[in-house]
Amino acid sequence: MNVENPFVNNNESERYSKFRPQYHHMPFAQINEYIGKKVDRALDVACGTGHSTSALAEISNSVVGCDLSNSMLQEAYKNYQLEFIQAAAENLPFNPGEFELVNISMGFHWVEQVKFLSEARRVLKNKGYLCIDSYGFNGQISTDANKQQMHSELFDEHLPNASRRDRFPTVEAAQQVSFQLQKEFKYEHHLNLTQEEFMNLIMTWSNFQIQNNDQKNVTLNRMKNVYDKIFEGQSLKLKFHGKTMLFQKI
Repeated sequence: MNVENPFVNNNESERYSKFRPQYHHMPFAQINEYIGKKVDRALDVACGTGHSTSALAEISNSVVGCDLSNSMLQEAYKNYQLEFIQAAAENLPFNPGEFELVNISMGFHWVEQVKFLSEARRVLKNKGYLCIDSYGFNGQISTDANKQQMHSELFDEHLPNASRRDRFPTVEAAQQVSFQLQKEFKYEHHLNLTQEEFMNLIMTWSNFQIQNNDQKNVTLNRMKNVYDKIFEGQSLKLKFHGKTMLFQKI
């Protein structure tokens, strides 16, 4: 499958940092409870603007984030006093056995997965952990059927899914690279978002980012028309949820 990561060379890092939900404390708290202690040193792959790295630092004695996008990393440096480095998930510039935990949040579907899994295994200590996480809006914007239909039609017509790989490896694929599934975690929460916040969030999603400027202008006009009617000047309580798969190097 030909998959191009739309976030590597874009200029949306500030919007991404401001409007992407900071949810990572939830899965990391579950992982911390499962492991039973802080990990010694952790690596956050595809760290983006550092939201996940900052949360990972809460359950690690030492943490480093890496990403292929320079603009994302510059935003991360602005917001967090942590260690960041520019690097590809498939070619990690670290020594074998350097980390007790490797995490990738909302990024596994953009990487060359077998290469990444092999690199994660290489940089992990024996019995080290690999965390793969995915999170998003559940798609229900209103209990009003007409409003929900407007939202669904907007996405069908203007925001179809971008081409990307699977969000998680199969258990069999992980085992082929000597990872064993330890635990699956699920979590959910609600966010109160204004129309402006929700539209800006959509503008950070890949199905918007893959569009050219003309397409984006058309989509934004349609979005405003639709969400003016759905939000009606009020904030909406929207549900987001996620899943984490925790593997161990064997």
